[in-house]
Amino acid sequence: MKAGFRLGALCFLVSAFSGCGSSSEDEASNLSDDQAKPAANGSVAASAQPSAKALVYDDANDAIWTASGAGRVTLELAMAGGVGYFDTRIAGAERCLYAFEYENADTLDLELLTSESGTNCPRGKPQISLKRTAPNSLDITSENAALLPQPLTMTTRQRNLLKNEYSVLPDQLDIVGLKIGGPINAVAAKLVDEMGYTETRPNLIASQAFNVRAFVKDDGADEILVSYNRLPPDNPFVGALKPTVFSITRKVTPEGGIAFDALRSGLVSKYGLDAADIKPVLGKTRRKVFDFAPDGASLLPPQGCQKRSSFVVLNRIGGSNASAPCGTKLIVKMEALGKNSGRIGTYEVGVYSGELAHPLGWYGGNDFAPSVVQKARQYLKKARQAPDEVPDL
Repeated sequence: MKAGFRLGALCFLVSAFSGCGSSSEDEASNLSDDQAKPAANGSVAASAQPSAKALVYDDANDAIWTASGAGRVTLELAMAGGVGYFDTRIAGAERCLYAFEYENADTLDLELLTSESGTNCPRGKPQISLKRTAPNSLDITSENAALLPQPLTMTTRQRNLLKNEYSVLPDQLDIVGLKIGGPINAVAAKLVDEMGYTETRPNLIASQAFNVRAFVKDDGADEILVSYNRLPPDNPFVGALKPTVFSITRKVTPEGGIAFDALRSGLVSKYGLDAADIKPVLGKTRRKVFDFAPDGASLLPPQGCQKRSSFVVLNRIGGSNASAPCGTKLIVKMEALGKNSGRIGTYEVGVYSGELAHPLGWYGGNDFAPSVVQKARQYLKKARQAPDEVPDL
């Protein structure tokens, strides 16, 4: 199981309710009985379709989901770390509170908390099922109408990238042979043991979600910064997710500088850039970002990056937000040596992937998943407590 998601005050909840248009994320379960009245016969009309805000959390369906409708049904589904709870009230009638354990989230076997549920709630481990019908569509269903009158179809508001949506890393996109996308220890070992660098700042930047490590040689004239996911070792949701290098930047200050034409020729030859896109630097610093297409085969035109899904990374890295899954970036920065000399005093070349960085926001530093797990475990314990023996009277 992976780590959880963090976004402002968003709770780790699926909350289906009438009046979903509210902008408050904390109003998911605050309906009163007056807002959800039962039908005359105490049942729910077959057309009752819940409105919903949702976050379903498992390896296959990690996402914030939403649905809209006019049905008078309230429900909450929270799941993380292999446990969860399902809290539902049909048309203002009885509350039914369940807890569950799961290995995969296709079908959930629910265990009733009798002490906090009505007498007519379904017993005997009723089931709900989750089925991702498309990258942006999830169906929640139950054969028991007392749990869910009809299937609830939800669409994504924000979601984690699926494995087949990651961009291809271009073959030539490395920094002196170092590639992003691999484990940090392998990159660090190659720098120190094979390339003669010395690690000077192992925690140049250390946050909850990422680290930056610095390696230098040639008395500091050649410095390489490596950024990678820093996943807390005590986070129970990390699972198989490993610290991954998502950015490598090399800063070089050659003695006497280097001719601009020579540097430009090297960039064109190695990375396939268009020489016309690399402008001369005259008495100032110039920075240029090149976006590679998701297929890894070509460069995108300026402003050609199109987001393919929505996710949020809260950390700022190198002055830019790691937010858009638009392929890999090559970042070039040049500083002129003197004025009108035609030479570059310092240059930086960096490779960066927002897609590799995005687990920092989706999985790292989560505040909500642990509280969901704690609450679900408490519910499970209550659900499994044997009832008190009937006294002799």
